[in-house]
Amino acid sequence: MEYIDLVRKFLKLVRDREEQLTKTLKSGSIQDHEQYQRVVGEISGLSFAEFTIKDLLDNKEDIDD
Repeated sequence: MEYIDLVRKFLKLVRDREEQLTKTLKSGSIQDHEQYQRVVGEISGLSFAEFTIKDLLDNKEDIDD
């Protein structure tokens, strides 16, 4: 498996987890402020990871150097 395939699979996992957390927020099933902060913090971290991965994929020539 090429590294690019591995990165794309990881990106899919990141997006899937972000979608799960977003659904949790939208459903109103957050029980308290502490849980809300954890979920929002995780979404923020996943978003950062997603944009970083996408940027690396867009500039994969730089990775190959």
